[in-house]
Amino acid sequence: KRNLNKKDMSIFSKLFGKKQAEEEAAAKRKELYISLYGEEFYNKVHSAKKGDVITFGSFEQDDNDGNDKEDIEWIVLDVEKDGRLLLLTKYCIERVSYNKKAEDITWEECFIRSWLNKGFLDDSFTKEEQWIIPTSYVKNDDNPLYGTNGGNDTYDKSFLLSIEEAQDYFENDRARMTSATEVAKLHYAYTDPFNNTAWWLRSPSFKSNKAAVVADDGEVYIGAYHKVTDMIFATRPALRIDLS
Repeated sequence: KRNLNKKDMSIFSKLFGKKQAEEEAAAKRKELYISLYGEEFYNKVHSAKKGDVITFGSFEQDDNDGNDKEDIEWIVLDVEKDGRLLLLTKYCIERVSYNKKAEDITWEECFIRSWLNKGFLDDSFTKEEQWIIPTSYVKNDDNPLYGTNGGNDTYDKSFLLSIEEAQDYFENDRARMTSATEVAKLHYAYTDPFNNTAWWLRSPSFKSNKAAVVADDGEVYIGAYHKVTDMIFATRPALRIDLS
């Protein structure tokens, strides 16, 4: 092996120092996250695979004021290249209308978007939990069949899936099927005899005063005919978490 000259040693020293600093910073981050969220949650996030279920945050789901809010269960839809997890609630946790008025509307301006990014976040997550929910770039494509305007792209912490995402992240209709919590049913969410429910997507339907949905049998209704004020469709939030 050739001897290292002074220039080589300087470069080696800088690289070694940088690596050591990165390792120390990572160790400190790990220590902080474990102190905030617990070792089980930290390990679950770092070992997560698509299809896993993790608990994160809490929300009133059983309509029992005599106990604490219930933990929210999330399905891991994707483990992204940057280490972020894309999550979708396992169940429809509430019944919120897409919009308050029966008017032409896009995701950017609809009521359910404001509820997800304010009321839902503040009610479900502590300040420390919100630290690891990044703001996501949300692409709002036009309806793929009817061309209905999807509106401007947005930046959201919590959002609904689009038509394309509901199709791409699930293998089939059965995989998209879910049930509604007791609170969602109390607030008039529709359920079939087997407790399967239908849920909103953020994409427009064949008109701008209607939104696409996933039906109780798991089929994606690209041309759903219900108005955005409809009170039977349940809410199934999505978000990302990032421990980097």
